[in-house]
Formats: sequence, structure tokens, C-alpha cells
Amino acid sequence: MARQIVNILEDLVGELSFTEKISSVSDDGEKSTLLVCATHHARPCTTISIDTTEYMVLSVVDNESITVEGVIPSAVEYTIAAPKYFHGTRIDTHAERSHLEMEDKVPAVYLWEIVREKFNREPDAYIERESDLQIFFLDDADYGESNDFRYTNSIDPMRNLANDFISLLESKPALIGKLTNYDMVNHAIFGIFKRDEGHVDNFFGGEQLSGVELSITLPILKDLNCTNCN
Repeated sequence: MARQIVNILEDLVGELSFTEKISSVSDDGEKSTLLVCATHHARPCTTISIDTTEYMVLSVVDNESITVEGVIPSAVEYTIAAPKYFHGTRIDTHAERSHLEMEDKVPAVYLWEIVREKFNREPDAYIERESDLQIFFLDDADYGESNDFRYTNSIDPMRNLANDFISLLESKPALIGKLTNYDMVNHAIFGIFKRDEGHVDNFFGGEQLSGVELSITLPILKDLNCTNCN
């Protein structure tokens, strides 16, 4: 039986943890600034790990530096944990998230259901199906702040995460077929959108979120290594 797309996505999201080299470290006695080539989805008020110790992020310069609380004498690399994963309709996912603390909600990759999939029954076809997906990369936001603030602190790191997800898909040639195109949309306010009115309601009740929407048709390849197939 073909694997459910929601489970395939869950495994992929679990791989969105990254360890990056640190070029140099400087400190002012209270905080340390790490020069890095990739900041991924790091943002203020989240944590990164250095030598198994977690440090609170104070500020980020996108794909240049991360400033953390505390003095770090030296460091070779940092690690950022994978985001949380959710899937379901708006109502079901809102109900699931309503029981969680904020640190267990974001950053998040959310697969909006329902999902339409087109299966290929040709025996010699190498693509098993094409899955039409709407995926949101979401993080905490403050709607009282400026649009520029939400871009810097939410949308930019979520755009990095979305791009990391695309790179991950492209690194799975045994699972994912060639990607030819996809759409991305920034959401400074993640909510119900009406074209003439803008966002008229938060998507998940009182949650203030910003992020990036990815619309993509994912070609899932047949498992040619399956040993239990009839």
C-alpha cells in the first residue's frame, strides 16, 4: 500500500534540523555574536544549541550572524532543531494546537488538508502519484509591530525554512521526482484572506502568526526497492 502523503511529509520535516559552521565569535561580556553563512529559521526568542548547551537568540542578521545571550569563548558549529509538524483542516488543527504551549506550536510546518493526489496506473511509469500540496511555514508574530518587523523576525526565517525544504526535496531522488515549478506567498498576517479586504480573521483563532505559503505539486516516485510488493 502506498504511504500516506501526511506521513511522508512528517518524515521530511523531521530532517529540517541543521548544523552549521561558525566562522567567528565575539562578545561584549553579556552576549555573543556568531558569524555564520546560514541562519536557517533562527529568530529572536528561540534557541540554538552549541556543544549541547542551548542559548537564547537575541537577534539575527539574515544569513550573516546570530546574536545569543551569554558569553561563548569559542564555538565551531551551532545546531537548530527541526520545526514542529501539523496537518489537517483549519478546524481540526486549531483544536490540536489549542492544547499546546507556544514553544510546542512554532516554528511549524503545516500541511493544509484536504490533499488531492493523482495516481498513475501505467506499469512502466516511475512516478507513482502527483500530490497537490499547500504547505505553510509559520512562526510567532506580533501584529502590533510594523510589517518590516514581521518580515525580519518571521517571514525571512520562514522563507529560509521553505527554501531548505525545497533543497531537501531535491536531495531525495529516490523518493521525489524532478521539481519544475512551485509558488511561494508571504503572509505577514496568517489568516483568512479576501482579495478586496485582506486578512479578515486569524487562521488559528487568537494565534498571531506570520510565514510563507508553498504551493507545490509533488511527484512521488514508485518504491523500486520494495520487497513485499505483489
